[in-house]
Amino acid sequence: MVDGVYFVLADAKLDLVIDTGDTADDSLLTDYGDKANRKVDNDVSRYLNSIPLSPTSAVTEDLREAALLWSTMLYQIHRHNYESADHKKSLYKEVIDGVKTRFRAIPSNRTNFSAATKAYATEPLASDPLLDT
Repeated sequence: MVDGVYFVLADAKLDLVIDTGDTADDSLLTDYGDKANRKVDNDVSRYLNSIPLSPTSAVTEDLREAALLWSTMLYQIHRHNYESADHKKSLYKEVIDGVKTRFRAIPSNRTNFSAATKAYATEPLASDPLLDT
């Protein structure tokens, strides 16, 4: 599976109030962004036909927001700002739950949840002696 790319470094810096010229934490934020992309894909891949979504997808903005929230949450934990991290984690859950709800509401997407069918290992009922009467 190809990872979706939802994280945008400039958005994370804006959210964290880090000056765009300050590059000290760019590699750390990019690493957290990669983790956020994988987290988002893992959380929604069951509900989608293909990952990554097209850039024009209606849900892509929500997934970008989720990646932003997850990556900045990891950064806040790194900075020992646990209260802010907790808040971002709860917002992330709300966004992802909203995406899942949206996909469950589309009737054509409900078929994506069906289990794989397997051939029965038992004999047909017609061979049952009780049915031969």
